[in-house]
Amino acid sequence: MKKQCKVILQNNKYDCAFACLAMLFSYKDIEVPTSAFTENEIIGRDGVSLKDLKDICTKKQATLKIYRVEKEEFKKLRVNINKPYLVYWNNNHYVILEKIKKNKNCNN
Repeated sequence: MKKQCKVILQNNKYDCAFACLAMLFSYKDIEVPTSAFTENEIIGRDGVSLKDLKDICTKKQATLKIYRVEKEEFKKLRVNINKPYLVYWNNNHYVILEKIKKNKNCNN
């Protein structure tokens, strides 16, 4: 059975990125509450940037690799995803992508 991320819900409309980070840590069997990310970080009304997330991961001694994939390119993906990915979805929301099935994405 394929390992999956633990589903962690966001606490407000601005902390989807922190919920996703907590889910990625849970995939590595590290329990980190979303509050651990928000303690020292300021969340604006637009949430946080990828750079902010990368900086937070560095502080937590974790690596976050960032890739840019255009929407049309993403739709063509026919890959067997073997680990979860943090995706900045529709330029306004972070989600965890765990698999792609026949042109449908399965995310949390």
